[in-house]
Amino acid sequence: MAAKLCPHCSDKQEVYIVMGRFKNFIPALFGSLALILLVQAQDQSGFISIDCGLAANSSYSEPTTGIIYISDATYIDTGVSKSIPLEFKDGLQQQAWTLRSFPQGIRNCYSINNITQGAKYIIRASFFYGNYDGQGNLPQFDLHLGPNLWDTIKIENISLSVIKELIHVPSLNHIQVCLVNTGLGTPFISALELRPINSSLYVTNVGSLSLVLRSDLGSETGYRYKDDVYDRYWSRLNFNDWKAVSTSLTVNSERHNAYWVPSVVMSTAATPINESAPMEFYVPPTDTNSEFYVYMHFAEVVKLRANESRSFNITLNGELWYDEPISPRYLLTDTVYSTTALTGGKYVFSILKTGNSTLPPIINAIEIYTVKDLPQSETDQQDAGAITNLKSTYGVERNWHGDPCAPQAYSWEGLNCSYEDYNSPRIISLNLSSSGLTGEISVDISNLVMLQYLDLSNNSLTGSVPEFLTQLKYLRVLNLKQNQLNGSIPAKLIERSEKGSLLLSVDENSIFCGSGSCNKKKKNIAVPIVASVGGLFILSLTVVAILWGLRSRKQQHTTKGQNFKYKLHIHVNTEHSPQTFAYHAHDDHAVAKVDFEPNVQNRSLESIQRQFTYPDLLRITNNFERILGKGGFGTVFHGCIENTQVAVKMLSASSLGSETSNSNGCSTRYYITNWLTEKSDVYSFGVVLLEIITNRPVIERSKERTHISQWVSSMLARGDIKNIVDPKLDGNYNVNSVWKAVEIAMLCLSPTSSKRPTMDQVVAELKECVQTEIAQRKDRYEDESKDSFDMININVTTALNPLARSYCTSINYLVLKDVLMMVLMGHSVMRLYVIINE
Repeated sequence: MAAKLCPHCSDKQEVYIVMGRFKNFIPALFGSLALILLVQAQDQSGFISIDCGLAANSSYSEPTTGIIYISDATYIDTGVSKSIPLEFKDGLQQQAWTLRSFPQGIRNCYSINNITQGAKYIIRASFFYGNYDGQGNLPQFDLHLGPNLWDTIKIENISLSVIKELIHVPSLNHIQVCLVNTGLGTPFISALELRPINSSLYVTNVGSLSLVLRSDLGSETGYRYKDDVYDRYWSRLNFNDWKAVSTSLTVNSERHNAYWVPSVVMSTAATPINESAPMEFYVPPTDTNSEFYVYMHFAEVVKLRANESRSFNITLNGELWYDEPISPRYLLTDTVYSTTALTGGKYVFSILKTGNSTLPPIINAIEIYTVKDLPQSETDQQDAGAITNLKSTYGVERNWHGDPCAPQAYSWEGLNCSYEDYNSPRIISLNLSSSGLTGEISVDISNLVMLQYLDLSNNSLTGSVPEFLTQLKYLRVLNLKQNQLNGSIPAKLIERSEKGSLLLSVDENSIFCGSGSCNKKKKNIAVPIVASVGGLFILSLTVVAILWGLRSRKQQHTTKGQNFKYKLHIHVNTEHSPQTFAYHAHDDHAVAKVDFEPNVQNRSLESIQRQFTYPDLLRITNNFERILGKGGFGTVFHGCIENTQVAVKMLSASSLGSETSNSNGCSTRYYITNWLTEKSDVYSFGVVLLEIITNRPVIERSKERTHISQWVSSMLARGDIKNIVDPKLDGNYNVNSVWKAVEIAMLCLSPTSSKRPTMDQVVAELKECVQTEIAQRKDRYEDESKDSFDMININVTTALNPLARSYCTSINYLVLKDVLMMVLMGHSVMRLYVIINE
């Protein structure tokens, strides 16, 4: 490994600094440093010194360093200010006397603005527990820089500080430092400091540097600002087989060394007690992938006589680390450092005197850093600025702290983002439903240019629907219902909704004007959009489900519009499976259908339809003679139809609403009128689609008997899309596609049939999604998917034909069953509620 001797170089390099320790060989001592100030104060220009927990609008000059500290109140709006007990303050600098703890929330972040983009900073975070909470429980939590893990903070001693330093080049004009609760104690922080340094220092090929050790050898104390112009912490370090040598003279009086190691640090050095022995130390890596940079600083502190010389070599794991012997110059600093990172395992350094040297080797100071990779990009700045402004405008009180999208595990509630390779995440979905928003729709939304889904429903927004929403060219869903909006709806939004490229909901607002007229009626423009869910697998299931749904179209009956006094259910045991069917009775007659649904594995199709008058039902039940039992919704009677025993349940009108809430995928109107329409098909499809996505039953087998739509609604209200999806998919799906699919399913389940989309619209969008998925996965699944999806596309085309939609019998049933069986292979049982007309 080549090393570089740098006696006169003016270059400085970037460093990420995190304080650590070297087992028993090179202990890094933090928190108990006695800081001695021997030189005049340097310029604090560019210093940002934050005392966490200090009262708002307060500041002070720290007595020992002269550094001016300010309150953290302007940098964070969460957490609780605390002070450590008096007995722990003795010997501590004042910035450690207070702290801010974060008992609430998972991630809490400091936002520091007005820094110089592209400049190099030392970022230092300090933590002194001091039993501030009186609990004596030593916490552990994570420290993040922006969206990336910086380090894990583990408090191991109640009266010792933990200090983490990074030297970072911000890619933006601000940074965020976040405390993350990992369940092992309440996060807290004592101080946060930024120090600008020369951008040419501590150069790395990639990544940043995390401090392992920065030590003054041969010293009895530690130093920082005012001695170090960059306010670097220099801890003392001595070994038993080393001794100290020093000078009272000034080292580096001309400041010629680029690293500007303080004179007080360089005026002491360590040398071996046994002058013939080498000086050795090693760096134990944290893992096999660790990369290190090492900087050694040398200066002769003894005036050598004419017959004396000091020269030595440095080896790494037995091989020369620097090609030539090193002879330190008197009272001048030379720095030796590697130009590339050390990799590959354990690193043992030895400093050995050369054969012609009369004096043993010396070393004055050493710095060791590990490379810290911060791969996660921050959210796109236009998006981040827009959503931050929205937070301020509307006073959103959610977990909106830190980076909006990253890391993905801590993304803001109500947001969904796209994550593509190393590109900055983009916000594509914003759900602020039921968030107490007031005022007009903010223009900052127009800066979320990648937005596909926007839900501002159930708030108190006023004014008109703004024209700038038409500029969001990727917008597919816009939900503005249940607000106090008025005026006109932009024509381009209406046009897009009519073309099927936008699902627009504006009902339950104030007066809207459109197409030259105004009215106070509720207005809802709903054209559904469905995207691919879980890749081609779930798309296959949904397409097949639609085709099955198309078969369920019933002819309109003469009973349309009749008011029924009774509602009856007849349970029929067939050779295939027990079935439940709805009956409605009115005065002296009733209308009923009995459909024997075939087993999905059976290729034969049976479909039987019969109508019964009320006298028929009397005969079937023998005048309702034998009561089998009484349920929560009515009485169940024994009956017989052509030697087939049946159970007949009679429901009163008052129980109708409760019963329909337990319907296995049938719309309320069907249970009232027994009239299947296109809209009831859509409703049933919405239920099936939710079943496919969630892998949950329509009705929970629990005391509450919760319907799947109610459960999904509750999860959506919390923005919890991940727990909606079937866990067997193991995350192999696009979150944004799932959002869209769930939204269209919920739209299909709208209680008002006029607000449901048509099946043609749903099929069209699914067909587009299937084609997109095939294109994306062509290389990966070309052989497996070609035949099956050609078949599905044929059937989708048939379904799109208006005549085929009107007359379901035009669909080839055998082909449909083949497709269904093909899709179901390797999949758990899927329940489809289907009635086939022939």
